[in-house]
Amino acid sequence: MSADLRMIIGTNVRMKRKAAGLSTQELSSTASVSRSGLTLLEGGSVRNLPSLTTLVKLADALGCELTDLLRGPSCERCWDSPPAGFSCNGCTMSGEAQT
Repeated sequence: MSADLRMIIGTNVRMKRKAAGLSTQELSSTASVSRSGLTLLEGGSVRNLPSLTTLVKLADALGCELTDLLRGPSCERCWDSPPAGFSCNGCTMSGEAQT
Protein backbone atom coordinates (compact mmCIF):
# COMPACT_ATOMS: atom_id res chain seq x y z
CA MET A 1 0.00 0.00 0.00
CA SER A 2 2.66 2.55 0.95
CA ALA A 3 4.66 1.74 -2.21
CA ASP A 4 1.60 2.57 -4.30
CA LEU A 5 1.03 5.76 -2.34
CA ARG A 6 4.68 6.77 -2.78
CA MET A 7 4.28 6.29 -6.52
CA ILE A 8 1.01 8.24 -6.58
CA ILE A 9 2.48 11.15 -4.64
CA GLY A 10 5.69 11.18 -6.66
CA THR A 11 3.85 11.08 -9.97
CA ASN A 12 1.47 13.85 -8.92
CA VAL A 13 4.33 16.06 -7.75
CA ARG A 14 6.22 15.50 -11.02
CA MET A 15 3.14 16.24 -13.14
CA LYS A 16 2.30 19.39 -11.18
CA ARG A 17 5.93 20.55 -11.31
CA LYS A 18 6.14 20.06 -15.07
CA ALA A 19 2.77 21.75 -15.60
CA ALA A 20 4.08 24.73 -13.61
CA GLY A 21 7.22 24.81 -15.75
CA LEU A 22 9.50 24.31 -12.76
CA SER A 23 12.76 22.40 -12.59
CA THR A 24 13.44 20.13 -9.63
CA GLN A 25 15.94 22.74 -8.38
CA GLU A 26 13.34 25.53 -8.57
CA LEU A 27 10.67 23.50 -6.78
CA SER A 28 13.04 22.25 -4.09
CA SER A 29 14.20 25.80 -3.44
CA THR A 30 10.67 27.24 -3.35
CA ALA A 31 9.37 24.45 -1.11
CA SER A 32 12.48 24.35 1.09
CA VAL A 33 13.02 20.63 0.52
CA SER A 34 16.17 18.91 -0.66
CA ARG A 35 16.57 18.45 -4.39
CA SER A 36 17.80 14.87 -3.94
CA GLY A 37 14.78 14.06 -1.78
CA LEU A 38 12.46 15.60 -4.36
CA THR A 39 14.08 13.57 -7.15
CA LEU A 40 13.68 10.36 -5.14
CA LEU A 41 10.06 11.25 -4.33
CA GLU A 42 9.21 11.92 -7.98
CA GLY A 43 10.77 8.62 -8.96
CA GLY A 44 8.88 6.71 -6.27
CA SER A 45 12.21 5.64 -4.78
CA VAL A 46 11.87 7.06 -1.28
CA ARG A 47 11.84 4.50 1.51
CA ASN A 48 9.25 6.26 3.65
CA LEU A 49 6.26 8.39 2.87
CA PRO A 50 7.05 12.11 2.97
CA SER A 51 6.01 13.95 6.12
CA LEU A 52 2.84 15.99 6.21
CA THR A 53 5.00 19.11 6.54
CA THR A 54 6.88 18.24 3.35
CA LEU A 55 3.67 17.52 1.47
CA VAL A 56 2.15 20.84 2.58
CA LYS A 57 5.31 22.71 1.50
CA LEU A 58 5.20 21.02 -1.92
CA ALA A 59 1.49 21.67 -2.38
CA ASP A 60 1.95 25.34 -1.45
CA ALA A 61 4.91 25.71 -3.82
CA LEU A 62 2.94 24.03 -6.62
CA GLY A 63 -0.17 26.11 -5.96
CA CYS A 64 -2.39 23.10 -5.41
CA GLU A 65 -4.32 21.44 -2.62
CA LEU A 66 -2.65 18.79 -0.50
CA THR A 67 -5.32 16.31 -1.63
CA ASP A 68 -4.21 16.85 -5.25
CA LEU A 69 -0.90 15.20 -4.37
CA LEU A 70 -2.57 12.23 -2.68
CA ARG A 71 -5.17 11.36 -5.32
CA GLY A 72 -4.68 8.33 -7.50
CA PRO A 73 -5.19 8.60 -11.23
CA SER A 74 -8.64 8.51 -12.69
CA CYS A 75 -7.27 7.94 -16.17
CA GLU A 76 -4.19 6.16 -17.51
CA ARG A 77 -3.68 8.98 -20.01
CA CYS A 78 -2.96 11.30 -17.10
CA TRP A 79 0.25 9.53 -16.15
CA ASP A 80 3.40 8.77 -18.12
CA SER A 81 3.28 5.20 -16.80
CA PRO A 82 0.32 4.46 -14.55
CA PRO A 83 0.65 1.96 -11.73
CA ALA A 84 -0.75 -1.47 -12.47
CA GLY A 85 -4.35 -1.94 -11.46
CA PHE A 86 -5.58 1.59 -12.13
CA SER A 87 -8.28 1.92 -14.75
CA CYS A 88 -9.92 4.88 -16.44
CA ASN A 89 -12.94 6.40 -14.71
CA GLY A 90 -12.91 9.56 -16.78
CA CYS A 91 -10.14 12.13 -16.81
CA THR A 92 -10.13 14.70 -14.00
CA MET A 93 -6.61 16.00 -14.47
CA SER A 94 -7.62 18.68 -17.02
CA GLY A 95 -4.82 17.86 -19.43
CA GLU A 96 -2.10 18.50 -16.86
CA ALA A 97 -0.29 15.37 -17.97
CA GLN A 98 0.65 16.93 -21.27
CA THR A 99 4.44 17.17 -21.14
